[in-house]
Amino acid sequence: MMRIKAILPFVFVLLYVFFLYTAQNTLIPPYVHSVIMYTMLIIVAIYCIIYKKLKLQAYTVWYLFLLLYSVISALLTVDTDWNTVYQMIICFLITFCFITVLDNVNKIVLIVKTFVWSSIVMGLMILVVNGISSFSLLATLDADGRLGSEITGNANSFTALFMYSGVFSAWLSIYSNVIYKRVLYLILLVFQLVIMALSGGRKTIIAVTLCFILGYLAYGKGWKVKLRNILFASLSIGVLIYTIMNVPFLYDSVGERFSGLISMMMGNGSSVSSDDTRKMMIEIGLNKWYEAPVFGHGFDSFKYFNLYATGHFYYSHNNYVEILYDLGIIGFAVYYSIFVWLSNKFKIMYSSNKAFSILGYMILLELLVFDIGGISYYTIGNMIILSIASLLPIYLKENYIPID
Repeated sequence: MMRIKAILPFVFVLLYVFFLYTAQNTLIPPYVHSVIMYTMLIIVAIYCIIYKKLKLQAYTVWYLFLLLYSVISALLTVDTDWNTVYQMIICFLITFCFITVLDNVNKIVLIVKTFVWSSIVMGLMILVVNGISSFSLLATLDADGRLGSEITGNANSFTALFMYSGVFSAWLSIYSNVIYKRVLYLILLVFQLVIMALSGGRKTIIAVTLCFILGYLAYGKGWKVKLRNILFASLSIGVLIYTIMNVPFLYDSVGERFSGLISMMMGNGSSVSSDDTRKMMIEIGLNKWYEAPVFGHGFDSFKYFNLYATGHFYYSHNNYVEILYDLGIIGFAVYYSIFVWLSNKFKIMYSSNKAFSILGYMILLELLVFDIGGISYYTIGNMIILSIASLLPIYLKENYIPID
């Protein structure tokens, strides 16, 4: 009976991840995910009280400090959004559940696989809802030709879900110790990349691709193996680029967006209207940050300045600029300090447990790439996978552990 009670929190953490993907609009009703979330919070709280399992790991202390700093900043700011503070509180509570419940290697691997398979179930459910015959999913694309807006309310949120699972699939396709499982996860990765392409997820495709390259180049020993890995990675990138730029429905969804991004980086105007807007927000954010470089202009205040400067009432779509503007160099240092700390931990792990060290590096890399075009510090999915990464140095101090 005690063992059943102890395993119950873990079951609800798994269910939380599953319904994070599947309980969306047009799929399972979103309120199901809310019910699971609050039930998980209650069960983990009871579990901590009964079994005295209150854990203040490094991640928990770090995010709590970031939250308190943000609250103080918000209290001292005229223009702020307290809903964002609420989102940070939810992030803290949910990641606390993950930190508390994921207390061994097997649970960490199982939660990684749950992310992967939940995204596959979500993709298949979309196909079923819209008809398997219309595999291109063109019927579900929004006015901008992107998949996901009607499902999660925002195409960027939708593609981020597949980024998390895509990075995990990439890792499993390289480091699983069974050949057929590597092939299986590679196939699942291709499926996830197609979904990301249809959702127009440039930053997520770049993040997953870079993580796959990182994992693959680190795999194996000897110059011959390294050379083979470099050639395979180069071939994979070439095939991916060719497919995106030459398959019509993929080009319409994401290829044109990549073309616009490249054009903008070369100094020409982008064919994608949002690119010029994002570039302008980055420029005005950095220019205004110079006026309050230490503490910033106040928590979540950029969108109020953005409304005045550009007429758009939303965040900067760049985590680096957003934190610098809102919380200053101090807030910036606080947020990214955990990336430095974890990077050093993974470096220590590398010699004794290379596979999980690389998983940690892949998670950090995907988040750093994501931050170029999105906001992380109050995004629940981003903080969950960061909390998972923070557990790797704690529970993987032993030698090589095979990944089934």
